[in-house]
Amino acid sequence: MTNMTPELNKNKTKKLRAILAFDIKVADYAEAAKLQQTCKELETMLSDDFLVEATDSTVNDRRGKAGRLDISKMKFRAN
Repeated sequence: MTNMTPELNKNKTKKLRAILAFDIKVADYAEAAKLQQTCKELETMLSDDFLVEATDSTVNDRRGKAGRLDISKMKFRAN
């Protein structure tokens, strides 16, 4: 896939943050490692197609009951 972002005038660019969240069930840690690798590949794919300044992803154990994810109600800290 080629970079779809046209040449940008740096004074007119918009800064955005995209957040994706998935609750996923896996059979074992090997499958969890595959998921982590897929997340890293997604970061690379987005960086190839857009002017990405920074990326990060993580796969962690989930606690509690799974329900509908609502990112707008989640709280994120800036450390």
